[in-house]
Amino acid sequence: MIPVEQVEEQLLIEGTVDAVIYQNEENGYTVLRVDAGEQGGITVVGCMPAIAPGESLSVQGRWMRHASYGEQFKAEVIQRRMPAGEKAIFEYLASGAVKGIGAATARRMVEEFGEDALTVLEEQPERLTQIKGITRKRALAMGEAFRLQMGMRRLLDFLSGVAYATSGNVKRVAAKTYIVTPYSVDLMGDLIDGLENSGLYM
Repeated sequence: MIPVEQVEEQLLIEGTVDAVIYQNEENGYTVLRVDAGEQGGITVVGCMPAIAPGESLSVQGRWMRHASYGEQFKAEVIQRRMPAGEKAIFEYLASGAVKGIGAATARRMVEEFGEDALTVLEEQPERLTQIKGITRKRALAMGEAFRLQMGMRRLLDFLSGVAYATSGNVKRVAAKTYIVTPYSVDLMGDLIDGLENSGLYM
């Protein structure tokens, strides 16, 4: 008789990140609280580097019970989406995910640009000068910080197995390794320096 292995079916949970409770910056292991709508607040654990409040998630995985922290959902497959809607965009920007943007600036950005705030920040940061108190220099610095953060996030997600760009620039970074970045993201600065120093970038 052939032994039959019982396979537990993976469950799907969708929601918005409410809070990052713990994050290991070295390996991306994260504990976060997700608002899953009718299911309420759920503690999700797994490898989710550089995630921030306001982001939308679809996670597949299984329930587990931690001896000290109780019931948690262990994410095995993760699909991340940038925040959608003014409330989620505000929470994301106010979380400190982008250098130079705190709660007050996030509020003014969302009031001025609404759901287009992240697009403006990434593609037209000079428009941030329409907000009282933001100089051109600061606007460009915030835009650069956001683009760098997004580039690093996309790279970390790629390296940890999260699928991303379907088109964009293709860069060879090792003998048989390529990175696809959206056209608006260039591999440069700290990212390239880190790859060169580790011997990965050719």
